[in-house]
Amino acid sequence: MSCADRMLCACLGLRESEVRAAVRAQSLFELADLVAKTEAGAGCTCCHPDLKALLQDERERAGYLSEPICSAR
Repeated sequence: MSCADRMLCACLGLRESEVRAAVRAQSLFELADLVAKTEAGAGCTCCHPDLKALLQDERERAGYLSEPICSAR
């Protein structure tokens, strides 16, 4: 564990590397999905801002688009 591997969810004792691994392995790009699949953020919710930032970073890394580029008619 590196110094940069900070604790993200103190309630569950989850570190950033563990959360990133789950996000990548399960293609979790939305907070609700992350909470449902890993329970990260399901406790006191103080970690939600950090989890949202991590998810945004992972979405950008994966080239994920949450909104369609154009609408179907």
